[in-house]
Amino acid sequence: MSLSDVFIKHPQDAGESYWQHLCFTLRAGCALIVIGLVLLIHGIFPFLFVHTASCKIESLCDELQARRKKCEETKRQEAA
Repeated sequence: MSLSDVFIKHPQDAGESYWQHLCFTLRAGCALIVIGLVLLIHGIFPFLFVHTASCKIESLCDELQARRKKCEETKRQEAA
């Protein structure tokens, strides 16, 4: 397996280019960091960001589930 294969195998398995996969993972990672900070602030000041973290987590979860479904459909189509 060549070095370039190492970088593109998983994104291709997910039906994405390397750059599409990178952009999503950077965005999701940054969102998780922000959500973590919001949760820390909410823990100290429970009257702040009352629903912010849970709403953002649900939204990210929905997006991940949609991406998983798309990936499974791509694999099914390739197998057919």
